[in-house]
Amino acid sequence: MIELKSVTKKYGKHTIVRDVNCIYENGKVYGLIGYNGSGKTTLLKTIAGIFRQEEGEILAEGVSTYENEEFRRNSFLMTEELFFDPQSTPDGMRRIYRGYYPTWSDELYGRLLHLFGLEGTAKIAGFSKGMQRQTGLLLALSVMPRYLFLDETFDGLDIAKRQMLTKILKNYTSRRNALVIVTSHYLNELEHIADEIGMIDGDRLIVPDTRGGSLESYFLEKSEVDEDEIERLFDGEVPGIFEKEKR
Repeated sequence: MIELKSVTKKYGKHTIVRDVNCIYENGKVYGLIGYNGSGKTTLLKTIAGIFRQEEGEILAEGVSTYENEEFRRNSFLMTEELFFDPQSTPDGMRRIYRGYYPTWSDELYGRLLHLFGLEGTAKIAGFSKGMQRQTGLLLALSVMPRYLFLDETFDGLDIAKRQMLTKILKNYTSRRNALVIVTSHYLNELEHIADEIGMIDGDRLIVPDTRGGSLESYFLEKSEVDEDEIERLFDGEVPGIFEKEKR
């Protein structure tokens, strides 16, 4: 369990969240969504103990996550910046991770390597973006962490791989009683995988009450999009648009 107590986190002069109180329980997948620049990644890194919050406490089983070596060895943070040696291979990264994480599983690594269809001795630098994301995921899961933090994990993956990852994460969470937090720009991705979805709204972290309506409707309402203006966008003559070539 991870508990946030009166947490305020800033990025420069910008307050990302203010006075947040919430509990993340093991055995569940949590989604975190927000608009571009809302601070999802910064908040995730703060929960993961990489950044320090300005106010409040973030506790894992009652102990602060920040600069907590035991917590780090039992957790894994995967961000968009994949830290690979360009000349390394999945097998090479396995040797590094196996030496640091006490829960590393060679057996699971082998199964995931086969499932993703990756070559353990191939250089990661030659992989596509999607293949690099899969490499990061198989390493993250092979660590078998108690706490797993995934930032924009689905980026670069095709539909089949996204569906497979959704099933893997849900199964992993329930079988290992793990706690997983996933950020995304895309609501439909989180709706398929998350037990609960939080939204960064201004400087608040909220769980929208969607009784009587969908989560999508809630976000559209918060986006302040003028639908009437969109409808009027192509009314009348708009010079240069849809004009037929004059002969």
